[in-house]
Amino acid sequence: NVFAENKSTTEVMRYTSPLGSKNSIKFTGEGLMLQKIVVRSIQLLVALFFTFCALSWFGSLLVIPLAVWFNLIGLLSAIGFNSLFAAVVSIPLLVAGLFYLHKIPHLSWTLFDIGMNVVHLGLANFQRIDNIAKTDSNVAARAQIIDIDARDGNN
Repeated sequence: NVFAENKSTTEVMRYTSPLGSKNSIKFTGEGLMLQKIVVRSIQLLVALFFTFCALSWFGSLLVIPLAVWFNLIGLLSAIGFNSLFAAVVSIPLLVAGLFYLHKIPHLSWTLFDIGMNVVHLGLANFQRIDNIAKTDSNVAARAQIIDIDARDGNN
């Protein structure tokens, strides 16, 4: 098999161009290996990007209530309440606000579904790139055209 992925397999075909120069084509598996490395690197970048997006989305859903709680403590402390008292009082205020948001129809599931759509989009793109990496139909990437005779000085 001329196009074997084994790096040690090499076949040289010699031909004469229309202008009379003698050339050679060297078929190796090195072009395919480089192609797979590039595709797998892109696949890694896509996986990292969508992982970052999904973790950022779900993390922000967890951090926003903490930020609201922190600012409620700061607001109640600025009004003149003790910090410990402000922390204790702000917890029921935060729970009431979250309960109010939970009562809005489909809001909680919509926020969760957005994050899951990002996860599914990342998985679909990861699988598409994986299918590209598994294909063996690209012959041009496996053939390296090398002008062996011109390099050696034999015309």
